Amino acid sequence: MRCLRYFLGFLAVGLFLSASVVKADGLVDPKIVLGGSGSCASFDQTSETQSFNHVPTDCMVDFTNDITSDDQGITLHQLVVTVAGGPFELVCDGTTDPNSPLQGPAFQSSPNSCTFQETETFSEFDPITPGLTYSLTLGPEFGQFVDLTLSQQVITPEPATLLLLGTGLMAFVGNKKRLKIAKPSL
Repeated sequence: MRCLRYFLGFLAVGLFLSASVVKADGLVDPKIVLGGSGSCASFDQTSETQSFNHVPTDCMVDFTNDITSDDQGITLHQLVVTVAGGPFELVCDGTTDPNSPLQGPAFQSSPNSCTFQETETFSEFDPITPGLTYSLTLGPEFGQFVDLTLSQQVITPEPATLLLLGTGLMAFVGNKKRLKIAKPSL
């Protein structure tokens, strides 16, 4: 039995080390960088979810927050950049420019999208305020041009999470009724 435990331990360590050393395809992963303002092209973002076609890559592309609701500008606290095609193994980076908005964590939120969000400290450069111009640099690995969608991430619970919460609530109510029935009245 002891030998089996040692064998399984060595096997687990070996699998971990081999997985961390081997690169799946040997190709360079495409990169998306959020930064200050750029110069090779510019677009106006006029809605919270908007698609842009034929966006150049390998340069800084400007986007201006012109989103309004009830005649007031909307501040973006999070930005999801979804690239058409894929799936990709994206590298999401928002830290190259100290004046960049959304200096918080940037992460791959789906196989073909990156999410950029503000930090919890709310510095003066964090949100994308109305009229602010920010840039995206899309790596040349995408090709010469790319189609993308800019949106806000709406957080919805997974069905399994809802099922788990519902089951817990039903168990809680059932236990409460069972205890009420078992409790002798005085």
